[in-house]
Amino acid sequence: MPLTARQLAALEAVDGYMDGGMGAAPKSYPEAAVQEKTAAVPAGGKVKLLDTREPGAVVGLKLRIQGLEDTPGADWDALAALTLSACWDGEEQPSVWSTLGGFFGSLTGLHPYASLPMGVEEDGTLYCYWYMPYEDGAEIVVGNDGDRPYTIEYAITTVPLTREAAVDKLRFHVKWNRAADPEKTDRWPDARFLYTEGQGRYVGTSLHVYKEIGTGDPAYQPDWWWGEGDEKFFVDGEKFPSWFGTGSEDYFGYAWGTWRPFQRPYHSQPFTNGGMFGVGNRLNNRFHILDSVPFQTSFDANLEKYHRDGYRNWAFTSYWYLEKRGGWTPTARVPWPSVHPTTGAPARTAPPSSRGRICPSSSRPVCARPRPRIWPPSPAIPGTAASSLFSRATI
Repeated sequence: MPLTARQLAALEAVDGYMDGGMGAAPKSYPEAAVQEKTAAVPAGGKVKLLDTREPGAVVGLKLRIQGLEDTPGADWDALAALTLSACWDGEEQPSVWSTLGGFFGSLTGLHPYASLPMGVEEDGTLYCYWYMPYEDGAEIVVGNDGDRPYTIEYAITTVPLTREAAVDKLRFHVKWNRAADPEKTDRWPDARFLYTEGQGRYVGTSLHVYKEIGTGDPAYQPDWWWGEGDEKFFVDGEKFPSWFGTGSEDYFGYAWGTWRPFQRPYHSQPFTNGGMFGVGNRLNNRFHILDSVPFQTSFDANLEKYHRDGYRNWAFTSYWYLEKRGGWTPTARVPWPSVHPTTGAPARTAPPSSRGRICPSSSRPVCARPRPRIWPPSPAIPGTAASSLFSRATI
């Protein structure tokens, strides 16, 4: 059956957006309100971007750090020192906690790229269009774990929701963590980068790969590269993964690997400086917009890690949705060496302390160290900005 004129026009509009319109909001909301401000974030301090007790949803977040243009590597430092956290519905432990670079899929500096849910514009503006609903209010905070102050410009777009509409929507979650070398168990070489309990959907991850050791090491082999290692997603406590991939580079959207940056709506490699096998950094993003992974009781995400730290260091930022006050996943924060892509000088990929990681509604520091499994059962769901995708009934 041939497509109607309306269907053809819709396909043409989507194709035009995907081909050259990404960076603009994928959906317009007539009732949207935009809050634009400039704020100073002192060293060791924090600033509140959003503080509301009304039901609604964040549908857009843009942020730009001032004064980074004249210092090589300053963007790298700022994206590691600044953090972003969000507490929905008065919760004490944040549903969102990440370095700023990790949250926007840009840990390795302000390298422009455009994808559907987030990206970096040419002037260094970071944007995010994940749908973030809340029923009893929201608090979004930028913290500064660094030793120098920063000034940020930001714009937050929100839409109102009735409490009846908000109560059934699932909450947005983000966590930054380091995937350490896997232990020699029956699950080796699986390196876990996300575990959560409850009902929900997994929607993606950003991976920073750093290779410290190169051909100067006599134990180094040329084919020891980051891309070997399958992704495995264990759903609802299963013993064999429902999702068993064919290789890390395949998962991030470019089989056989490439040392060149690229961007697509659902995956990207915004930066690489080490060639195919060489020492250095690369960044890969993978967003499950059309293929989000649903789970009813638990989700356990792993990537096979065959070579020890030094040959392959990993830092992940994962994205998923859970029900209101759903389960919480701890963030393991282990500093590890890295280098500026422009200066070659050592740099860190994570802030050195737990400063700035306190929800505005609580005096308790959060995510300060790895925790045992003490969280209650949780739930979740993501997808596109269509509100029906965020209802528990669709899981």
